[in-house]
Amino acid sequence: MIGNEVAARILLAFDLEQPWACHQTYRLFDELHSPIFARPEVNAKRIRALYEAYEAVVQAMPTLKHELMAGYRLTRYFLLYVLKAALRTTDVGSSFVKLPQDFVKSSADMARLRRSLDLVLGDLIVDTNAELNERDSARKPIDFKRELKSPTAVRQLAQQIVPMYEKAVKRGRVRSFADEWTA
Repeated sequence: MIGNEVAARILLAFDLEQPWACHQTYRLFDELHSPIFARPEVNAKRIRALYEAYEAVVQAMPTLKHELMAGYRLTRYFLLYVLKAALRTTDVGSSFVKLPQDFVKSSADMARLRRSLDLVLGDLIVDTNAELNERDSARKPIDFKRELKSPTAVRQLAQQIVPMYEKAVKRGRVRSFADEWTA
């Protein structure tokens, strides 16, 4: 069973693209309730499909080399936001972003979706690790507790990570969500 609070955070990070607000529990069922839940596209199947993406993120967290950041709860919502941005780089991924429920019509689809998401997340974590290493090398380490609460910092960090993934896909070094889904 998916709890309302988890569902709200997933929808806030993925659909509304506000992972920086996911730690503000008091807002989820107050001022953000209508924007999160009162949209015509929000239904149980959408939440179930996006929960699968969230679970893929949670499973990928141990591969994030920055241990403190990996243990920070807001990081998973940031990575869900980054995952959405990466998915948008292909037509099939954009279809998932728009109608994720179309990707979970059967148990075979669920397994295929999970494999496809795991593949993309694995590559995004590699790129995230590389970005964090670059910052450390430049003596500008991430202040994740501050930056993951900042819309500007979140967008900037995502804009560093997603193009690295996109380049790797275009160069044939990694498979895209579309490649894995249609395989």
